[in-house]
Amino acid sequence: MKSVNRFAAVAFGCCLFAAPALAQDSGGQPAHAIQNGNTTIVFQPADSSDLNMAMYNSWNGFAQSHPDIAKQLSRRPSLISNAGYLKRHPDLEQFFEQHPDIQSAMVADPGNFLPV
Repeated sequence: MKSVNRFAAVAFGCCLFAAPALAQDSGGQPAHAIQNGNTTIVFQPADSSDLNMAMYNSWNGFAQSHPDIAKQLSRRPSLISNAGYLKRHPDLEQFFEQHPDIQSAMVADPGNFLPV
């Protein structure tokens, strides 16, 4: 009987230590799971492997140096391609001349470029 109790204690202990390991994705990032009845919902970090992080980092650098412009563009994305606005903000105009891909991506989906 003692060996059965020891086995149960060891098995229970292993389950406690194995649970966090099972709740991790292949990248080692922890995942969080919620049990709702017989449904388990697993929340994992977003996969950013298909994002052009260099483009976002370039914009973030500009936005941090020009917080007022970034704020205005987040409120009125139409200013991104407004020639008069760009003329009044030569740093932004120059940035878009150097990074036309960023300007076109911002026009297509401005929500991806909100200031942080």
